[in-house]
Amino acid sequence: MGLVSPLAIYAGTEVVPLPALFSVAAGIALALALVGRQLHGVLLADAMSGRTTTARIALGAGMMLLAVLLVLLGLVGGIVFLLRGAGPTSPIP
Repeated sequence: MGLVSPLAIYAGTEVVPLPALFSVAAGIALALALVGRQLHGVLLADAMSGRTTTARIALGAGMMLLAVLLVLLGLVGGIVFLLRGAGPTSPIP
């Protein structure tokens, strides 16, 4: 149960507790840190290999930037999912 996102747990409720929002933020920070660590490892391995082909460097950096983009898109999707029903409702049908 600890691996389930708080966004999935509190999807039907009107209010999300503050600790749940902090855990979502911590998950996003962890994902970005892991992607950054992987990017650092790839760039360091390319630098230490002695082969300076531009294509390898561009491919490694491009894949890691794609991973960062996917994490940020997941963040936007989570926020949209969370705030989808948070707006005021009109009493007029």
